[in-house]
Amino acid sequence: MFACWPPIHDGFLLSCRKEQLPDLNAAIDYAFSTAVDQVLPGFTLRWETTVFDQGRFEDEDGRPVWNDVNKLLETYT
Repeated sequence: MFACWPPIHDGFLLSCRKEQLPDLNAAIDYAFSTAVDQVLPGFTLRWETTVFDQGRFEDEDGRPVWNDVNKLLETYT
């Protein structure tokens, strides 16, 4: 099953098993091209996908806040 979170700026964060990646890419291509064709018939729009294969998405800029939140959780649990 594919999971989709809310839009992230001008993108989406999707999740799947490694063996499902080709199916997810095909679904993305189909959905995006269909949406573009409905809004802008005949117009070609490009998009790209990036795969984060680290077990989970990590944002180094957010690490200090993440650490602070975890310290607070340890205090109250």
